[in-house]
Amino acid sequence: MAMSIYDIDDAIMSLVDMETGEIEDEKRFDELQMERKQKVENIGLLLKNTVAEAKAIKEEEQALAARRKTA
Repeated sequence: MAMSIYDIDDAIMSLVDMETGEIEDEKRFDELQMERKQKVENIGLLLKNTVAEAKAIKEEEQALAARRKTA
């Protein structure tokens, strides 16, 4: 199962020693950072697509309303 962005952030924080600030597993830290970056990008693309779809629906709604008035 894919991790949520919150799970990724928690996993990243669990790799950091809070007393010294050192990263305990650099390889896993880098993997999580890349996974987080990809997740943020995917969320942005989802938002962009959702906004575009809502705009297209609204435009179609307006076109149908104009056709209804004409008919």
